[in-house]
Amino acid sequence: MLLVTGITGHSGSYFLDELVKNGYDGRIRCVVRATSDTSKLDNCGLEIEKVIGDLGNHDFIKDVMRGVKVVMHIYNIHHSVAVLEAAIAEHVNRVIMVHTTGIFSKFKSASEEYQIIERRVQAIAAA
Repeated sequence: MLLVTGITGHSGSYFLDELVKNGYDGRIRCVVRATSDTSKLDNCGLEIEKVIGDLGNHDFIKDVMRGVKVVMHIYNIHHSVAVLEAAIAEHVNRVIMVHTTGIFSKFKSASEEYQIIERRVQAIAAA
């Protein structure tokens, strides 16, 4: 099963379009917020399981990983460490993280924060 975070967002909607265009035929579990507009998911024709939850909740992240083979994390970089740690704990085969270009921000404090998170993700993945 494929788990996707951020699928109702801007970048996530492009990923959903590609899944539809390429005829993806596997099960997809999508983490969404209670306030998310899921109409595109509901009408795309793919086998989608919507799970409402908060990626800031470590128990939720671990639970949503059960039975997942691949994670496509398109959501907020601030949750990347927790998503990766849960994926490792649940023996997920592959994790793909789509981060923004925020690490190249002209605002030094934002750029530094993103770089710190990115280094933590890389260290966990390398271990």
